[in-house]
Amino acid sequence: MKRILLLVVIPLAACKSSPPPDDPAAAPVRPAGMAFTDWGDIDRYAGQFITVEGVFHHIRGTHGYVETGSGLNVYLPHFDLYKRDDAWLEYENKRVWVTGLLHSYTRDIPGYQGPSLELTSGSGFGVIE
Repeated sequence: MKRILLLVVIPLAACKSSPPPDDPAAAPVRPAGMAFTDWGDIDRYAGQFITVEGVFHHIRGTHGYVETGSGLNVYLPHFDLYKRDDAWLEYENKRVWVTGLLHSYTRDIPGYQGPSLELTSGSGFGVIE
């Protein structure tokens, strides 16, 4: 019985809990000016949780994208699943902020290429008044 208990306790002790939300180290990166000007900016932040601001648009009522101040589009694949119980089409043409895991390209939206944000439980979205 002690061996079984040790086999369970030791792996659990090795698990690392995620940092609390108010931990500054866990805060998303906010690129200066929120305006990506070229692919170099995207590559610099790829793989990090970032916050992007811009004008929200949708693609066929399934996917979304944020048009940044520089005109670069950051895609939000399957945004309809992220905002499942929300009337999210009302955000069309409104200024928004969105936080997610940045990828240098999107492969989830047929016919579209460009950077994308993966929206997870740690993501956020809101309208800028």
